[in-house]
Amino acid sequence: MASDIIEKAEAFIRKPVDAFRDSRSDSLGEALKYYAVLLAVYSVFTGIMIMTGLDNPFESLEDLEGFSGVFTGVTGGVLAIILTFIVSVISTILGGLFLHIAVYLAGGRKGTAETLKAMMYGSTPGLLLGWIPIFGVLFGIWAFVLEVLGIRELHEISTGRAILSVVLAFFAIVVIVIFVGVAVFAYFISAPVAA
Repeated sequence: MASDIIEKAEAFIRKPVDAFRDSRSDSLGEALKYYAVLLAVYSVFTGIMIMTGLDNPFESLEDLEGFSGVFTGVTGGVLAIILTFIVSVISTILGGLFLHIAVYLAGGRKGTAETLKAMMYGSTPGLLLGWIPIFGVLFGIWAFVLEVLGIRELHEISTGRAILSVVLAFFAIVVIVIFVGVAVFAYFISAPVAA
């Protein structure tokens, strides 16, 4: 199984269009297993970066009351591994639903499973190398490009429609996050201060 995952990951990095075409017959379960293994690798490397003090993606939480020192050392690394895995799975499912709505609006009619497969397989470079400080952004951009290719190939729509769907989903999620952030901020600003 490990060699199959390595071979598939190499295909998505070296020849993504062919890899997506070959994955049309994959079940959602196969894509989910692949994604879970790569996500576990990403989560572990994120935890190692925190344990060694080289990088801490949870650093902004340290400023919140009650979180100081939580994401440091071995305990922080283990906590980061668990949280990274859980949050990534949830965000992939929710993001996949938003993306599927956008894909449907752009003309993709192959089903939600194909959209989720495009997301999971498209995340290959981000999961394998996105944990590297500074360069992680580049691998995230690469994953975005692969996601567009995945939508195009698995839904059999044009590149323009695939780009439109991914951009629409991205902006919809950004707007929702901003709206929720403003609502939470407004709640805390208007909440009475306990004496």
